[in-house]
Amino acid sequence: MILTTGIGSHPINDVNQIYQDLRNLSMPYFPQLKIENMLYDYHRIIPGLNFHSGRLVLDLSQFRIEKDIDEFKNDLIMRRSLLKRRNFDLMEFPLKGLQEFRNFLSNNNSNIYGIKGQITGPLSESYVIKVEPVNKKSMDIPEFMELIVQATSEIAYTIDSELNHLAYKFVNNSKSATIFIDEPLLAIVLKELDQKTAAYYLEEVLKSISGRRGIHICDNIVSIGDFLLDLPINVISFDARSYPKTIQFLDDKKVLKFLNEGGGFALGLTPNTPESLVGEENIEKLQRDELNIKDYLPSTDSLIKDFEEILNDFINKGIDTKLVIKNLILTPQCGFQSFTIPTPERGEQIVRELLLIQEKTARSIEKKFSL
Repeated sequence: MILTTGIGSHPINDVNQIYQDLRNLSMPYFPQLKIENMLYDYHRIIPGLNFHSGRLVLDLSQFRIEKDIDEFKNDLIMRRSLLKRRNFDLMEFPLKGLQEFRNFLSNNNSNIYGIKGQITGPLSESYVIKVEPVNKKSMDIPEFMELIVQATSEIAYTIDSELNHLAYKFVNNSKSATIFIDEPLLAIVLKELDQKTAAYYLEEVLKSISGRRGIHICDNIVSIGDFLLDLPINVISFDARSYPKTIQFLDDKKVLKFLNEGGGFALGLTPNTPESLVGEENIEKLQRDELNIKDYLPSTDSLIKDFEEILNDFINKGIDTKLVIKNLILTPQCGFQSFTIPTPERGEQIVRELLLIQEKTARSIEKKFSL
């Protein structure tokens, strides 16, 4: 079955409304609200980490901070040394969507075939966190790089445990949970960090996830696609609308091996911003409410056509259509946080319609290819 899901972010803060908008998905996810920041909120348990004026700072000048960091490190070491690791309390993460996920699933009578969660990956996280007062990226200081990797690993373990429990209860299969590691800056990081070291850090986090593992890349993955195919993951998620020729540039043997071993691609075909729907040239008109954005919504036929063009690239590599579709996931290009025009509330209404079109597209693809 082709699953449909989202990347995470939404333009509003009403978690109940967002969950209403996710009811048609075959693979619902816990959303990120407008006021939330993934880079900070998942990692705010790290002592000394602060978010100011759009910057993530690990401030070593704070009173007792070095002692607090040492105690935190020792706690992480103890957690990993236990035969039965213990979770963080989910209430330590101010993520309303995660905290309300159980209620949504218990009240949802729709057909659910999987659930999804997401967490910011250690490489992008360490790239943006500045250590002060030394003014260095935490990635450039080994002890802090290791701290972020181990913290991310434990956070992933906590979310994985929760999602597996929810999947077992509401989907009747604990292996129906997938956690995506979001690495939006991976291509940039790999210009400064060798691939072997980067793979080691990612694998430290990935091995804490017992369910299905995915990696989501916001940007062009052409330069890092083969690197991703070598990782111990089940899903590669990317913006297939902006980068439709990606599959052409991936190593044929690696793609075939990945698919044969049960891997799949999450293709970001659904528009995720007002600009991707109406075009940059019409944004001012949209802001002035001079055009109806619903007139620009994609049809299922247009999304199927986009998919078939990508499918042809798999076929040209000698890969069977059914193997591609077997573990296919359809997603938006990226998050929906930019849908604030003309208002966030009206933007969220469009998000709901886009997700419904996405779900209908998945079912139409199945019908067209007799699956």
